[in-house]
Amino acid sequence: MNNDFRIRHTEPADIPMVIALSARVQQKLTNSGSLQQIGPLAPDTLQHMIRSGNAYVIELSDRLIGSVFLEPLVFAQYAAWNLVASDRRFWFLSRLMLDPDYQGRRLGEQIVREIQRRMAIEPNGALALDCWAGNHALRAYYESLGFEQHGVFDENDYQIAVMTWVPTVAVFDFAEFPILETARLRLRELVPSDAEGVMLFRGDYEVTRYNSGAPYQDIAQAQAIIDSIAEEFTARRTLRWGITLKPDDAVIGQIGYNYWARRDHRAAVGFDLARALWGHGLMPEALHAVVQFGFERMQLNRIDADASISNAASQRVLTKIGFVREGLQRQQYYEDGEFHDLAIFGLLRQDYLAPQTR
Repeated sequence: MNNDFRIRHTEPADIPMVIALSARVQQKLTNSGSLQQIGPLAPDTLQHMIRSGNAYVIELSDRLIGSVFLEPLVFAQYAAWNLVASDRRFWFLSRLMLDPDYQGRRLGEQIVREIQRRMAIEPNGALALDCWAGNHALRAYYESLGFEQHGVFDENDYQIAVMTWVPTVAVFDFAEFPILETARLRLRELVPSDAEGVMLFRGDYEVTRYNSGAPYQDIAQAQAIIDSIAEEFTARRTLRWGITLKPDDAVIGQIGYNYWARRDHRAAVGFDLARALWGHGLMPEALHAVVQFGFERMQLNRIDADASISNAASQRVLTKIGFVREGLQRQQYYEDGEFHDLAIFGLLRQDYLAPQTR
């Protein structure tokens, strides 16, 4: 995607520009012979969409070049379009407008792809849109983006084609251990031969001082945690990766989800890293990959995390990725002869998408 391209929520100050854009796009449609009507766009309609959080604008190099509405389908539309039997939650993509001066640059494709990316992490989410049934070129264009024609329906004195798109990425099911790769790291399954590597960081007091439990004293403890992680994965309860630094395959840390509450679309993340590699940005890099996997493959809505109030480094890692500190549990755990406070963090799916919507 163009680095200067972004989608963000529409703001009240955008209203005059969006209304003018609507008029220009409608004029071009009319001049081309299309029967599709997208305007005129009334200010009160746009105000309502802004308040509901369903209006977006598209900017390129800080210039507003497009607009789109994305709102949940109402039951009447479900029924009229024969979608009521679906187990999907359809969102209606409407008034996708692009400044005529910027058409023909594949920007429309970038817009739709970004909306699909967001919908792919919406639990049971799917997209629907409509267009004039006689616009065969537009229908073919949407088909090239993965939409399928659901049906053709009467609309006043012409017909509309309803197109639908359903994400094809299945929710992670523990059938195979997932390998994640970043620019510098490879996150993989921990195996018995990793015991010495695990011992290097789990046996270091400075690494584990904020964890529950004392540092490991022997290799048997490292082997036991590897076995436990494998058993939890087999039982489809938790998912934790060993962190390796490319091109070496030696384990330098571990990261993953300590529980997964599927009904609530929520999981909790934790991590450790060998002390010799602190301060190089490796843990934020690993955490970003794990968070992305959680939202996109596990369809999480929320990721929980916590850190000792004294563990400033872990708190910085969390906030760098976008976690929000939500509270404090006073004297939550006992370690080294004293009680310690625990800071509580959370990251929502909407927070994960925030860099693209601001």
